[in-house]
Amino acid sequence: MKKLVMILACLTLSYFSMAQEKVKQKEAGLVFSDLDNFGLTYRVGTNKSMWRFSTLFFDGYTSDNMRDTISNSSGGAGIGFSVGKEYRKIIADKLELRLGGDVSFSYRKTSREYHDSKTVDRYYTPGVYFVFGFNYIVKENLIFGVELLPSVKYSSATSVKKSTTEGIDDYTTTQKSLSYGFSNNSVQLSVAYRF
Repeated sequence: MKKLVMILACLTLSYFSMAQEKVKQKEAGLVFSDLDNFGLTYRVGTNKSMWRFSTLFFDGYTSDNMRDTISNSSGGAGIGFSVGKEYRKIIADKLELRLGGDVSFSYRKTSREYHDSKTVDRYYTPGVYFVFGFNYIVKENLIFGVELLPSVKYSSATSVKKSTTEGIDDYTTTQKSLSYGFSNNSVQLSVAYRF
């Protein structure tokens, strides 16, 4: 009798574990928050739960200006990324609901050099995004998505100005802020390939 109960328990457990088996999948694509702001995304997991990795931006610039004999130059670079988790549920034939969250971090450094001074600014911005969105599956491997991303972000900025003119003191300013909200910039579109 004990053996029969053990066999039935094993069969029942194997049935339920097979019934809850999730399909492994990966997705890679592009994300857009407007026509000027885009990044890359990679998602890995199952059809029910996926890890999200995104680059928000990576950019840089440099500029030199000459007026008479005085030259000014400026430059900067920045990077931003996010990591998160999303949960999915099929709500219609080709439509998936997406719920989750992301943790993000961005860093930007800019510098301006004049004939009598140099200023360096550094910006650090960690944040948390809440994810509410939908996927429309065009074909088995092509997905269009839309997400609403309300956020809470903390920003810290430091500006250091050094003077090359004698008698003028150097100075450092620091600014900290907390921002939260939801706006039309909080909408993100994605095009991804599932494999």
